[in-house]
Amino acid sequence: MSFLKEIYQMNFKNFTDNEREILKYIINNPQQVTNLSITELAEKTLTSKSSIFRVAQKLGFSGYSAFKYYLAEEIDKNNNRKFTDSLDNDLKQTRKLFKQADIHAIVKMLMESDQILGYATGVGQQNALDDFGRSLLVLDKLVMNIPASKELSLISSHLNETDTLIIVSLSGDIRNIAQTIQKIKLNGVKIIGVTRADHSLLSDLADKVIFFQTEPHYVFEKEIVSFHPLSYAFELLFQQIIEYYIEQRQERED
Repeated sequence: MSFLKEIYQMNFKNFTDNEREILKYIINNPQQVTNLSITELAEKTLTSKSSIFRVAQKLGFSGYSAFKYYLAEEIDKNNNRKFTDSLDNDLKQTRKLFKQADIHAIVKMLMESDQILGYATGVGQQNALDDFGRSLLVLDKLVMNIPASKELSLISSHLNETDTLIIVSLSGDIRNIAQTIQKIKLNGVKIIGVTRADHSLLSDLADKVIFFQTEPHYVFEKEIVSFHPLSYAFELLFQQIIEYYIEQRQERED
């Protein structure tokens, strides 16, 4: 939920590690949380009832029940919005987030790399990364996709400071590859994270990050997430790469 994300990002340092995990769970599972008791949520997040209560109070509510009531109302408002209106807003916010990123440095990283690698955490993420890779072929740049965490671990020792790895994750939760990424970074490999606009492990580990926004919708309690904003972020990046390529070519000709 957008209001929770804003509070989480603005007050990140005020929450303990346990409280951050609780918030991440709520943000990623809002519909489910509205049906959970405080005891059940504590069990789901491997925390305590007192921790849940403190999170609710830090969010400005008298307690968990008041917070849960407000969360249910926000979900209803979200469900009543037209999906197309929400998508339009996601694309607008994604463009704003893109302008805030260090795009020049990201483009320079990619264009000066001997090897670009890509790792995605899901099918939708992989499709967007594949499309971006196909776009780069016109510039004779190849993105070598790594299909799974095992393969990433196997090639990690063969990468060096001339390589760049793009990691695409919706949630930014990359705990399953965190140790491999830390090992890769020690070899000097540059990491570009592409993820939803949340503070996450990916945003912490990456050298540069491109954020995008996609708000989930719920239809008969099933979550629907559009990957169009992710594809849009990659398209914006490709446009900047083209501009950089043209500028560099003109400088060489001059």
